[in-house]
Amino acid sequence: MKKEFLRRLPQVDLVGLPPRDLKNFPPILVPIRGEKLKEDEIKYILHLCGQHDKAPCYRMQAVKEFVTPDKHLVHEGEWGGVVDSLAFVAQKDASWVENGSFAYHSAVSEDTLVSAQSTVLESEVRHSMIEKSQILQSRINDSTIQNSEILDHCTIVNSDVVNCRLFDRVWLEKVSAQSSSLFFTAADNSVIYFEKLRGDAENVRQLNLHDYHSPKFQKAKAENKPKGFWQRLWRGDFER
Repeated sequence: MKKEFLRRLPQVDLVGLPPRDLKNFPPILVPIRGEKLKEDEIKYILHLCGQHDKAPCYRMQAVKEFVTPDKHLVHEGEWGGVVDSLAFVAQKDASWVENGSFAYHSAVSEDTLVSAQSTVLESEVRHSMIEKSQILQSRINDSTIQNSEILDHCTIVNSDVVNCRLFDRVWLEKVSAQSSSLFFTAADNSVIYFEKLRGDAENVRQLNLHDYHSPKFQKAKAENKPKGFWQRLWRGDFER
């Protein structure tokens, strides 16, 4: 893209802009967040293409060549994915939302790639790779997510998650999880750090407070109930 063209484009902080003011901006603009960009720092521009949940929706287009975190070369003029007016993809690093993927009400930064028909909704993703996955209301840091669903306030840190469904306030840290369904619901809606959930979590099916219980563990627990009166009462399995 020519520099003269970039000079004419308004640099707009869509995240902090009142919805009523969005109608006043042209269909092509440069998204920013917090600070203005120099011409050589502009990586992509946005083209108005519709609406998502009553908010304006934009298609990304690269204005210079750069390399994505998976070593793919994005060419000048190449189309990217779709974002809404409350989403932001960092300009000054290698972050990118590929064509066919979506980011709504979300922040994508620190060399993050959203690729291969993925959707990031109401989430924050940093220094991660998202491939063929759905991310909803969650935080992803320094992780790789493939063919998975991360839903409802999950936190994934330094982890590899493949073919999994994580639901309702699951927190994985330094975990390699494969082909699992991990569920956690806390009565006080708190987020717990599961220190024991490390390494290969292939056989994990349920997360409980402060621990995870595999089918084998649950069977062993049922066969080895504590004999003491107060222990049984505390565990809730006291038999009259």
